[in-house]
Amino acid sequence: MVTATADATHFTNCRGTILIEDCLFENQLDDPCNVHGIYVRVSERISEDTLLVRFMHEMTVGIDFTGMGDIVRFINNESLLPYAEASVRSAELVNEEYMLITFDQPLPSAVGEYHVIENVTWNPDLTVRRCTVRANRARGFLITTPGRVLLEHNTISAPGAGIKISGDANSWYESGAVQDVTIRYNTFLDCNYCYPDWGRAVIDIDPEIENPESHEECYHRNIRIQENVFDTFESPLVYGHSIDGFTFTGNVVRRSGNYPMHGGRPYTIELRAARNTVITGNRFEGGEPRAALLENAEVNLPVES
Repeated sequence: MVTATADATHFTNCRGTILIEDCLFENQLDDPCNVHGIYVRVSERISEDTLLVRFMHEMTVGIDFTGMGDIVRFINNESLLPYAEASVRSAELVNEEYMLITFDQPLPSAVGEYHVIENVTWNPDLTVRRCTVRANRARGFLITTPGRVLLEHNTISAPGAGIKISGDANSWYESGAVQDVTIRYNTFLDCNYCYPDWGRAVIDIDPEIENPESHEECYHRNIRIQENVFDTFESPLVYGHSIDGFTFTGNVVRRSGNYPMHGGRPYTIELRAARNTVITGNRFEGGEPRAALLENAEVNLPVES
């Protein structure tokens, strides 16, 4: 009756290529796949070139987070935006929760307590192809990696978001601002039927940033949603904020009528603090879309009614 008691697959602090093809994910008690890096929190500045950092989530304690020659990035935990990079000279686990990291140059003056660092050397590419997701708890694919991401020819039916792209430095400490994501030729079947527990929309792009409109830079970049089929009972297809480079083109939306509309969010596409946005060439069957909400967003082409 239950295939797995948590995520079916979970990849943390990896590199290389993750390839998932021709898989069936069903009846597990969490997501089919979660790919992300780790933010470790600055605990103490030991010297001008050495930090004591802490693994903040119990599932990551003791992991081999970094080593000599790796490049790490310093991140403000509130904005999630980077402000410096440095090369690691040495790294030593003090115990399961703490690590000493020495860099090959003096630390940036901006480094403060509660700021975080991430290892940008260890980030995987991800391809998910011809997979089926159904009858599970929570969401579909969680993809938070700066590597090249391709999801194509999948069929996804999840009680929450079919795809979630997040990132946070205050709760789960999962890193990985995306840089190159293509979501194409997939079929989404009545996702988010347990709204609002696990997602705002079929595709939920929600880095945990307070007031993203107040920051000059965006967290995620280059997300392309192309030529997918959305069979849906409800309006919200995409929710997102803090995105530079967003494309929603050539998609087909069909009203399924399989569940009553929950009416939680009124917009088909809802973007905030987004730049370089293209929404065009989409077809809606069985009903007109509700309006798109583009708040503090730059749109390059007209949004279709």
